[in-house]
Amino acid sequence: MNDKTDNAEYKFRLPKEKYHGFLKTSIEFIRLDAFSSIIKDVSRSEFMLLAQAMDYSCTHNGVHITVADAAEKLAVSSSAISRTLGGLLEKDLVEREFDKNDRRNVHIAVTDKGKQVLDYFINEAFVMIDQALKEFSDEEIELMFELQKRFIRSLSKVLNERR
Repeated sequence: MNDKTDNAEYKFRLPKEKYHGFLKTSIEFIRLDAFSSIIKDVSRSEFMLLAQAMDYSCTHNGVHITVADAAEKLAVSSSAISRTLGGLLEKDLVEREFDKNDRRNVHIAVTDKGKQVLDYFINEAFVMIDQALKEFSDEEIELMFELQKRFIRSLSKVLNERR
């Protein structure tokens, strides 16, 4: 265990039951696995790589992500990306492009079919979210989204400090 988490003297801000509740809610969110109810023939790791490749291309003026960059961004090994890439290639959701200057650098380009899968997922996810939010007022929705963004920023900071 690293020294930052092995501190018996750590003073918790809230009663530990509150943290258990938060973790239980987070685990329940993952268990519900909305992802697999939307897309049946794409694994979670394939979807994550597909989405990362699309996001990278959109934010880098059409430049396609490399296997190494995808591994770094998804915090997995290059060999894991290569295995996942195989499934996406078989499903014709991405294409592999070799760097002209260094054939060891493989770029991942999302195909039109891959873009359709992502668009379908986003549309279905929006419908599910909209249906789930019907029980909340506009003010509650705004507050929830703002608190989620703040929490993720804060958690990201804590994780970066631990690295």
